[in-house]
Amino acid sequence: MKRLFFGLSLGEADKTALAQWREQALPAIRKPVPVANFHLTLAFVGGLSPAAMAGALALAAALPFAPFDLVLDSFGQWPRSGIAFLAPSQPPEALMALAAELQAISNNVGGFADHRRYQPHLTLARGAHRPMEPLLPPPALHLRAEHFALFESAAGRYQEIASLPQAQKKEG
Repeated sequence: MKRLFFGLSLGEADKTALAQWREQALPAIRKPVPVANFHLTLAFVGGLSPAAMAGALALAAALPFAPFDLVLDSFGQWPRSGIAFLAPSQPPEALMALAAELQAISNNVGGFADHRRYQPHLTLARGAHRPMEPLLPPPALHLRAEHFALFESAAGRYQEIASLPQAQKKEG
């Protein structure tokens, strides 16, 4: 069974910019998230069989999707879980609706049922149980969500295994 989640991937330039900001603004973090793993989770799915994964992909591919913009401009922490993150101070409605739809799909195919309110964020570090104050203001990173993806988590690495919606082939 694969350990899966839906998320928004970042381009290499955005990952590099965030890594540079993190290095300068949070020099004392102990467990930085690997730059290659930077993403914005939409819905954690958990372990699924191949058949359930195929069902989740089919349902996700059928969702109406229009590209949207978001800005990661707010630093935050959840000291209890030790997470330091960047988040949008004004999450776009399209982001919130997509996350809700994908969580419903997870529930429908037997995946993880998360009953907490969705809080969009990009994890910068783990093990941040003590309050931190960044040395620089958050970068106000502008992202364009042209698609979303299904990721697999394995051995501490996140691998994009399907990009949605899939590009339409031109007739002709």
